Amino acid sequence: MTPLFVDAVEMLGPGVRDWAQGAALLREPCDGALGDLPSGEPSMLAPNERRRTTTAIRLALRVTEQLAARAPLDVSRIASVFTSSAGDLQVTDRVCMALGQPGAPVSPIHFHNIVHNATAGYWSIGAHAQAGSVSLSAGEASFAAGLLEALSIVVSEQAPVLLVSYEQPAPAIIDRHLPICAPFATAMLVSGQAPGATGWALNVERIPYCPATRMAHPAWERLRAGNAAARALPMLECMATDRRERIFLDAGGAASVAVDIAPIGRA
Repeated sequence: MTPLFVDAVEMLGPGVRDWAQGAALLREPCDGALGDLPSGEPSMLAPNERRRTTTAIRLALRVTEQLAARAPLDVSRIASVFTSSAGDLQVTDRVCMALGQPGAPVSPIHFHNIVHNATAGYWSIGAHAQAGSVSLSAGEASFAAGLLEALSIVVSEQAPVLLVSYEQPAPAIIDRHLPICAPFATAMLVSGQAPGATGWALNVERIPYCPATRMAHPAWERLRAGNAAARALPMLECMATDRRERIFLDAGGAASVAVDIAPIGRA
């Protein structure tokens, strides 16, 4: 197994505005529901560009911007991997509805935003990022696929990678077929070198199918099961609690991804 290291992590979701709050809730979960997504907007885009974005794009940019503020290096200068199970389903809905109308009613902005790498494009505009970027989808296994893609880039390029995974609930007509229970996003700085002070060491490998690791707390488990990006929660919980543990992620088909996690710089 090739070792990976996570130098910094961020998360954004129901009742969670950032990693500090999310880590505290993962260590000591509260009873009941997690709450709503805290309000906020990414500041990296100029107003005219921000108006063209969508809820899903802004969610991904918010968590990425938060990571960039905490990361030990300039993440705008490194390669990036963006993952989402089905892309921006709000835009997909609008374009599909428009295609059923006479004439040519598809909005140019919606047509621009429907491509799967639209979020990466706005990141490159807002952060002036010029490094390579991959936007991928693997359905419910999208986070695991993104982690494997980040590993391949770290190994082949010998360089750090920005990994971002995000999901935004779909309109009702799509939600019946592809339910996403709540918005959630996470971002990580992944590298092949141990961080100077604190962070986490990972050993990642693709293995034959093994049941995915679940969350013990019911509210966290509902989020994990109902949002493809939130499949990262067992990994995030280990990071928040500084536990050495092996967790399993569904990689689709008859495969899983095993992740051995260990804290660095903590007893």
